[in-house]
Amino acid sequence: MKLTHKITTLSFALAMVGVTFFSPGCKKSCTAPAITSSAASSVTNSSYDFTANVTEIDDQSLISMTLNGASVPFTYNTSSHELKATITLAAGANNIVITAKGCETKTGNFSITYDSPTMRLTGKNFKLTAFTVNPAIPPFGSDIYNQIPSCSQDNLSKFNANFTITNDEGATKCNSADPQTTSGGTWAWNTNETILTVTDPDPTVGSISITILTNDGTTLKGTVSEVINSVNYTYTYTFTKQ
Repeated sequence: MKLTHKITTLSFALAMVGVTFFSPGCKKSCTAPAITSSAASSVTNSSYDFTANVTEIDDQSLISMTLNGASVPFTYNTSSHELKATITLAAGANNIVITAKGCETKTGNFSITYDSPTMRLTGKNFKLTAFTVNPAIPPFGSDIYNQIPSCSQDNLSKFNANFTITNDEGATKCNSADPQTTSGGTWAWNTNETILTVTDPDPTVGSISITILTNDGTTLKGTVSEVINSVNYTYTYTFTKQ
C-alpha cells in the first residue's frame, strides 16, 4: 500500500470521529486579522488621539500605519489588541491606513476630516449682529451695535481663502452711489489660529487684532482691548453667518 493511500485512509477515519488530520504539505487554517476603529469622522482640533482594534496579531512589527501616505509612530498592546497613535491632521480630509500581516494581510482605511479654523472662517458671508463695550463709554453706553445706522447693519464681510476680505453693502446702502462690493483689506492668523488680525486697505486706518472666542462656522465672536485714559475697555464683536 502506498504512503499517500495510508494517509488518505487515516484522514478519513479520523474525520469520522471528529479529528482533523493535516497531511504533509497542507496548511493549517487560521483567522485573518481584523481592523476596526470608532474614530470620529470630523474633528475641530488638529491633534487627535487615534485608536483602533487589530486582532490576530501578536507582534507590533507586523503592523504598519500611515497618515496621508506618511508613516506615523504608534503603540500596540498584544493583550488588548489596541493600537494607539497621536496624530497631527492636515486641514480637510485625512486618510489613515493600517496594514496587518497575519496569516493573511489585511488593510483598514479610515478618513478623518479636520475642520480647521481657516475652513470655518473662509468662504462665508458674515454680518455683524452684536457689538458691545465694557465698561460703558459715555455717552455711547455699552451697546454700540444699536447706534450703527440700519443701512450699515446689513453689511456683509467675507474672509477669502487668499487672505483678502470682501465687503458687501448688503440689501441697503447708506449712499446709493456706493459700489456693492469693495475690498475689506486682508486677514491673518497668529500661529495658534486664535487671534485674527484684520488690516484695512487704508494705511491710515491700520490693523486690528481680535482674540477669537467662538469660530464654529456659524458664529464668529471675538474681543479687542483698548486703554483710554488709563481705563481698559473690552470690545466684543459677534458676526453671524448669513
